[in-house]
Amino acid sequence: MFDQKTIRISYDNGAIYRVEYLQGSRLRWTCLEGQDKGRSAEESYHAVAIAPGFWLVHWIETDGVAVTQVVQPEAASINTTIIIPAALAGSEKPLGLVLAGTISPA
Repeated sequence: MFDQKTIRISYDNGAIYRVEYLQGSRLRWTCLEGQDKGRSAEESYHAVAIAPGFWLVHWIETDGVAVTQVVQPEAASINTTIIIPAALAGSEKPLGLVLAGTISPA
């Protein structure tokens, strides 16, 4: 479903990402706007169809940040949960973010 595709994600908090799905269950994300603007990384991901038109996509970044997305390609919709480890969040507990957004071809 995702191999060799590039999408643009626009989140409700103003963050914008370009995600390139590479061969072999790899992706490259780049933050175009928002707090992480200019950051980019390549990750291994897992994707599974969870219902007709719904995909669950998940990866863990090298710094321990966990990203889980529910993607609806036909509805151009995405919902993302990001779990930031406590040490990175500067707190005693991990920080959880929940974002909603839209997707479009990049």
